Amino acid sequence: MSAAEMMRTFNVVGWALLIIYLLSRVSVCHGAATGCSESDRKALIDFRSGIVDPEGRLHSWQGSNIPTSIGNMFLLEVLSLSRNNLTGNLPASLGNCSNLNALDLRENHLSGPIPWSWGQLQMLQSLHLGGNRISGELPSSLQNCSSLETLNLGNNKLFGKIPHWIGESLFALRILRLRSNAFSGRIPSQLSNMSSLQVLDLADNNLVGSIPSSLGNLKAMANVPVFAVRRRRRHRHILRGELGFVHERLAPYIQQNSFSWLMVLNLSRNHFTGKIPETIASLHELSSLDVSNNQLSGAIPSIMSTMASLSYLNLSNNNLSGSIPYKGQLTTFDMYSYTGNPGLCGDPLPVKCDEGEYSNQQTTVERNEGNIVNSNWFYSGIGTGFAAGLLVPFLVLAMKRSWGNYYFSLVDKIVDRIWDK
Repeated sequence: MSAAEMMRTFNVVGWALLIIYLLSRVSVCHGAATGCSESDRKALIDFRSGIVDPEGRLHSWQGSNIPTSIGNMFLLEVLSLSRNNLTGNLPASLGNCSNLNALDLRENHLSGPIPWSWGQLQMLQSLHLGGNRISGELPSSLQNCSSLETLNLGNNKLFGKIPHWIGESLFALRILRLRSNAFSGRIPSQLSNMSSLQVLDLADNNLVGSIPSSLGNLKAMANVPVFAVRRRRRHRHILRGELGFVHERLAPYIQQNSFSWLMVLNLSRNHFTGKIPETIASLHELSSLDVSNNQLSGAIPSIMSTMASLSYLNLSNNNLSGSIPYKGQLTTFDMYSYTGNPGLCGDPLPVKCDEGEYSNQQTTVERNEGNIVNSNWFYSGIGTGFAAGLLVPFLVLAMKRSWGNYYFSLVDKIVDRIWDK
């Protein structure tokens, strides 16, 4: 069976299931006095009649677009038509479906702008339009959709600036995905007002400038269920900017706030510069770290060798330099975690380090460990001396009075000599 025939078979099955569902809905409307409204019944019949099947395979829509009559389904709550071959413009009539709370039209061939009338969907919680050919600017009427939790507009042809009203009106938003469009300008600082935001994906646009430091206020991103982000690898390119924000702003923020249980951090394929912050080691539960394909420089922080939960590491294709701190957890990764950094040397890479680089390999961790050991000996010595100073006189007095007299006379002589000097 050819690929075209297989796709035709899949489409037949999909449309067959849709027709069965629509017929069942129509039969319910006919058989129950209160099963659905008369307008919904008529809309379902119109919806069914809008499908033509010249070969008897229930294969295609008439015109392959979404019929405008679907906007007459006023009680419709969920509409999912993703991954079909739908074409044409987004129907403005959907703005009449005031009870709609989930709309999924992703991965079709839909085009044109987002209708202004969709701003009337105040019950809408999830809007998926990714993977189409939708163009134009985001209509400001969408700011009325204050119940939105997921807004996925990625992989389209949208342009203009990212509207500031997203951060001023859509406070319930948890996932904002605008990647792979033609948005330009700077990241609006108002996005930092979105206290519920957990996933922010702005990659592959024409954005300029640095990442606003105010994005450090996105505390909900510390509590993102990262397994969901990992499952959808399309979410991996999260931000675009300079690592100066990460080093100067995010690093202390990670250390002082509730990022400590974060499990997956992927900032690969962006334009980050600067050094890897040592505070990355404060993410004790981190199991996957990918900062590959950036322009990071400097040495690999030796303290990363203490990250016992780390099971995946990718530092490749950067400008990192110096000897790899190949110890602890870092010994569990092969050379492919470090390749593409011309300045790196030492195991597990085949490039050997100069003797001078080895001599400077006492790292932050080793110095800290040495300080801890020295501190322990210091305080142990103080404790022992203090105990001896208290116990010896009592032991002497307890054993023999004459020895006690001799001991105290000796102490008196020492004190007199010190005083005379």
